[in-house]
Amino acid sequence: MSSELAQMTSLWNFRVSNTLVSGSFPIEYALSTSLPTIDSDLQVGTLSAEIGRFTQLTKLTLNRDLQISGTIPSQLVQLTDLRELFLESWSSSLSGTIPPELVQLTSLVNMAIAYGYYSGTVPPQFGLMTLLTDLNLRDNRGISGTLSSQLSQLTALQSLKVPGDSMSGTVPAQLARLTSLHTMWLDRNGFSGTISPELSKLTSLSRLSLHNNDFSGTIPPELAKLTMLDELSLHYNDLSGSIPSELIQNADLWRCSLRPGNALLGCAPEADSTTSCGRAALEIPCGPPIPPRSPSPPSLPPLWPPPSPSPPSPSPPPPSPPPPSP
Repeated sequence: MSSELAQMTSLWNFRVSNTLVSGSFPIEYALSTSLPTIDSDLQVGTLSAEIGRFTQLTKLTLNRDLQISGTIPSQLVQLTDLRELFLESWSSSLSGTIPPELVQLTSLVNMAIAYGYYSGTVPPQFGLMTLLTDLNLRDNRGISGTLSSQLSQLTALQSLKVPGDSMSGTVPAQLARLTSLHTMWLDRNGFSGTISPELSKLTSLSRLSLHNNDFSGTIPPELAKLTMLDELSLHYNDLSGSIPSELIQNADLWRCSLRPGNALLGCAPEADSTTSCGRAALEIPCGPPIPPRSPSPPSLPPLWPPPSPSPPSPSPPPPSPPPPSP
């Protein structure tokens, strides 16, 4: 892409995503000081430190098939007006740690740093980004450690997504303070301990996904208080005990997966049902898992009607008379 386009100094939106245009992003565009939005999958190579020159940016989107490597430059924190940051390309190989310095982006509302090769932990300093409504750190297999209780300070947060990472430990009960939260995806990690009944305080929650972890204990019946919940996923943990009947009676729960991979007793809605769990049209398997059916016995001849009698065998011929005497 020609750098001469940078002479359009009144440019306010640069968008070349979903195109066949290739190459690097012309850094001369930094001269367009009024440019508030970049939505691009052009970048090839590394994310240049020159990104810090785009001081008027309010939205930076580098995603989709972006072929980019290296680390997140520390100069990104110079974009103090930035409200939306999306670094979530399936084709990128961004690595290194997620910079705690991003907390300096105090205007940030939406942040997605996903599908990368990042390592380290989720910076607890993110709990100071009090304007955040959406935090998405999904599918970064190198992200480990625990989920900091400091994230409970994000009282404006509506969506928390960290599925597909390598996190462990217990889920802080303090997250129940995030009363604006409507989506919580913590699946496909190594979280353990029990599912806290405190989650029932998230009364705005509509989607809760905790599957493929190491949670143990029972399903808290208090989850039935989440009357806005329409998706619940708890399969493939180490849960046991009975399935709370109060939970199944939630008529708004249209997608519910509880039993696979757990040792639960009671009635469980079918996974990924498109029918309300509380409706009679939904097939609900009850009781413990049914053992595999034994092979069918070989078929036997019918008992009725009786078999036809076999025809009698022919009588042997009479013996020949003895020869006459001489």
